[in-house]
Amino acid sequence: MERVRTFSRRWGVCIAFWGWAGASWAANPAYDPPAGYYNSAAGLTRAGLKAALHEIIDDHVRYPYTSSSTDTWNILRDSDQDPNNPANVILVYNGVSLNGAQEYNGGSGWTREHVWPQSLGGFDTSTGPGTDCHNLKPCDDDINTGRSNLEFDNGGTPYTQNGLAQTYRDSNSFEPNPAFKGDVARIIFYMAVRYEGGGGEPDLELDDFTNGGIYTFGKLSTLLLWHALDPVDEFERRRNSRIAAYQGNRNPFIDRPEFAQAIWGTELLVPVITVAPVPTPLLQGQSLASSSLTGGAASVAGTFAWQNPSTVPTASGLQNVVFTPTQSSQYQTVSLAVSVTIQSLFQSWGSGYGLTGTSAEAGADLDGDGFVNLAEYALGGNPANAAGGLGPTVSTTNTHGTNWLRFAYRARTNDAALVIQPVFKASLTETNWSTNGVVQKVSGQPAGDGVHEDQVWQTPLGAEARRFLKLNISR
Repeated sequence: MERVRTFSRRWGVCIAFWGWAGASWAANPAYDPPAGYYNSAAGLTRAGLKAALHEIIDDHVRYPYTSSSTDTWNILRDSDQDPNNPANVILVYNGVSLNGAQEYNGGSGWTREHVWPQSLGGFDTSTGPGTDCHNLKPCDDDINTGRSNLEFDNGGTPYTQNGLAQTYRDSNSFEPNPAFKGDVARIIFYMAVRYEGGGGEPDLELDDFTNGGIYTFGKLSTLLLWHALDPVDEFERRRNSRIAAYQGNRNPFIDRPEFAQAIWGTELLVPVITVAPVPTPLLQGQSLASSSLTGGAASVAGTFAWQNPSTVPTASGLQNVVFTPTQSSQYQTVSLAVSVTIQSLFQSWGSGYGLTGTSAEAGADLDGDGFVNLAEYALGGNPANAAGGLGPTVSTTNTHGTNWLRFAYRARTNDAALVIQPVFKASLTETNWSTNGVVQKVSGQPAGDGVHEDQVWQTPLGAEARRFLKLNISR
């Protein structure tokens, strides 16, 4: 199996690239609904809108679950095709790209996940609700079993089956990776509108519980939040369009995300984050308050701020941001995660000189002066300018009858991870460099920049009357 980085397209690692409006992908008009498709729902809300949408998407073309002709396997291979490998499908929950031809394959291929579980919908895999491809997703067989018929909500203990990340479950709920939260929410919304009890079909409704009740599904308030925080993307739009090409009906909540709030929204509406803010990098040891948030946008006016600005991250990763709407009497605050990059002092130093890619590596020597970046960093050099020596400078002196070899250099002192260690040999034929306790620091004077210190070290010459000196620099 080949793992693909689907999480970066939405909520997992880089949340700042998507949204319902102003997204970084270019929307393909081929995935739009036909002109006038939702005309009969215009201006409606609540029960009226729900009923109108049901009439629009009802009576779709039904395909068999498994057949020698076109069946749900065939449709899912088309609808959930990996855009980077047309022979593969993308699996829900873990984002794995797997050969589409491996339909079940004795449990080693992929299976079909009923997002609204059969046992909670009163249907099986007979042609009808159980074969509605809007409710089916390619899935890892073990993960399909592990999710079982759990309803959706936040919380639980980590669930790491077959490459799952940021996934949790408990006895009555399942929380998928943020990259898939909006997808499953919109599928559940579709099912609650498409199946209203007519023609022998089940009447599916949403509630705000995770109690495993048949014909109901929750948790509605959580699903609305997931819908807002993980907006529709182009993969989902293509999937909707391809399923519609077979079944003749669409998922309205992919085409018109605002319908969800118009039907089920609470008194305080949830703003839609159309573009997540981008944090500026932090230096190690800095708090989130030192990083500015730029570029964020939402469906309503408001501001983005760190949820816990005093937090001092120890590694790059996700941190919570809160969007506070200006019209707080009408809209809820929204918490979302953005990816924060933590730069070491060395990385920040390189960025200051415009070093990128391989030229920013510790062993690179951009100016060709024989001092690699790490040495330039440690000794106060300029990696882009070969002019000027870095030292150490060497001299001799006699103190109290002892001849000393002295060497002086400028050393960076504000990076606890940096080690600058003078070592010596009495002869080049010796195998190892050593300090042997006879390399002594004589003095250290601040260089005036708050970063470096001018240091002098010495070692006795002894009978051999010479020493070979070296600076070991590491971090």
